[in-house]
Amino acid sequence: MDESDRRRDLRLLAEGRDAVFEAVRDLSEEDAARSPGEGRWSVLECLEHICVSEDNFYEALLTRIPRVEEPGRRDREEEIIQGAPLRQERITAPERLRPTGRFASLADAVEHFSRSRARTIEYVERCDRDLRLYRAKHPTFGEITGEEFLIIIALHPARHANQILETREALRPSSANKRGA
Repeated sequence: MDESDRRRDLRLLAEGRDAVFEAVRDLSEEDAARSPGEGRWSVLECLEHICVSEDNFYEALLTRIPRVEEPGRRDREEEIIQGAPLRQERITAPERLRPTGRFASLADAVEHFSRSRARTIEYVERCDRDLRLYRAKHPTFGEITGEEFLIIIALHPARHANQILETREALRPSSANKRGA
């Protein structure tokens, strides 16, 4: 990994982490556990998905993405950076990445994510592999390089931070309810 990629990836990892921390800031445990409606995840469930995905993606990056002979092109990286956090299209999470109540509290989930993201950051700080020499299949982006996969890892939490903000907004009482109407 060259230094310009490392700096960019570390910046994206920090942005994804900080987006999650900001999205859950000042949220009560009670509100974190509330679902905004049928078939929609609570904040705690969103955070659980973020944690499980981070761990799964990290493991895949280290062990399950095969090396290839020719490096991948860089041209899709910016497109992925721009698109990964957006929520215009709903994506169904694979069964293994869906929430199942793994965390007893928002605080437990935040702590787990913090440790997992720190581990990913440490990996990037020390990475000496050219991640463009690795390829994987992604359900949304098709064939991706290891570098593109790392960008997805970095920004996946930002996508769900946006979902958390949407959930928080949906849980807010309307102004009519505040007036007692």
